[in-house]
Amino acid sequence: MLKIVGLFLGALFLFLSSATSASAGWGWDTSGFTIGNVPAKVDENGNFTVNVNLSVSGQAGSSYYLRAAFSHPTTPTSYFGYTKNNAGNWYNGTPSPLDHTQFYRVTLDSNASWIGTIEIKPDPLSSNYKGTGSYNFKVGRYTATGSGPTWSDNSTTITITKTQNFTFASGWNLIGLTAEPIVATNSAYFAEDFLIDINNSFIPKEISGRQTPSGNKVLSVTRWYNGRYQTHFVGNSDLYNFSIVPGEGYFIKTNWPGQSTLSGLYSALSSIAIPSGYSMISFPRALTGITNAEQLLQAIQAQGIDVRLINRWFGGRWMPHAIESQANNFSITPGEGYFIRNFGSPGTFTLP
Repeated sequence: MLKIVGLFLGALFLFLSSATSASAGWGWDTSGFTIGNVPAKVDENGNFTVNVNLSVSGQAGSSYYLRAAFSHPTTPTSYFGYTKNNAGNWYNGTPSPLDHTQFYRVTLDSNASWIGTIEIKPDPLSSNYKGTGSYNFKVGRYTATGSGPTWSDNSTTITITKTQNFTFASGWNLIGLTAEPIVATNSAYFAEDFLIDINNSFIPKEISGRQTPSGNKVLSVTRWYNGRYQTHFVGNSDLYNFSIVPGEGYFIKTNWPGQSTLSGLYSALSSIAIPSGYSMISFPRALTGITNAEQLLQAIQAQGIDVRLINRWFGGRWMPHAIESQANNFSITPGEGYFIRNFGSPGTFTLP
């Protein structure tokens, strides 16, 4: 009985060995095409690298061209994005017809494999780009003759963001948001969150003969609320820890000049509530047909809101412009805050 079992196991071993050899020698498919080390988010004007592991059975020495692709979930086959090629140039597949040889060329080794990285960036000018938000991301390969693309076995999701740049003078700065921060929970984006983010990205300006102070450079954020100022100081999570939202204006107090950045999404803000009396406002985007203070006041008036005065904070002092006045007709800029006065009833200004 033991002899029969032994003969059976020996035959099984020979069968498995033969099957293994056959899979290698007869060209059984051992192909694989995967991507890894993909970032969770990227700025719409930024770039990044991803790892690629490519194997194509029986194709040792063959060349392929790798192309990265973003697509919006609502249009999953409408691709966009740049891939840096071997010459160091960025190619996005345009103009038509696509030239696959302008993507990144790789050659499989003696094991019919290639492992490496490719460099990629979004294409915010593409008609397939629908603004900041979540996008599908994958990598495709073309054969040397242009067949394809064959897409990677795995794909992932990348959040494309935009970056707002702040330039702060030492002292008071009146600002607004053009990027709406991504909040990880269902809670709001609070003043303390904002001050922490701004301090973490703060790059101090070098001043000859003066030493940059240690610690936080951005000290507080102030809003105008119900006819008075409310100030939240960094590190004090309880005192006036109000929400930071697009459309409002905020005073930022610093103890040193410098620059900061804030990452987020495009704001979907379509209107601004304007109470009676004074309020601080800002605009997350350029307004159609409005480039200066007089045009803004006229546009608000046209919507039945009696705003006749707007103030800009410039060089440490107020610069007022009254409606139909020739004085201080300053530019209206996204990301800058303004102090306005409504002489009439509350209203809602729809952004043109």
